[in-house]
Amino acid sequence: MNEKNVQKSILSYKIRMRLPIGKRFAEIIKKALDPENYVYIKLSVEGDDLIVENVSDNVGSLLHTIDDFFWCFLVSYEIIKDASRYLKESYREE
Repeated sequence: MNEKNVQKSILSYKIRMRLPIGKRFAEIIKKALDPENYVYIKLSVEGDDLIVENVSDNVGSLLHTIDDFFWCFLVSYEIIKDASRYLKESYREE
């Protein structure tokens, strides 16, 4: 084993993000995205926050995974927000 391979195997990159989106939104998004990301990203809910964690031995892979997660997160968040707004308006009309 050469020195380059040894160095690569001991490096790892970790990211942990706390997204303050409210407990209900965090729970819904976790349930929606867990099947998509279960191998790459660990999702959990702490209080009103969605916790996102990822570990990788390659910084490029880490960034790609987080970028992919945020696209999925953004779509999910906007759909939930719009559905919530629609339901509130529907109940007001009744």
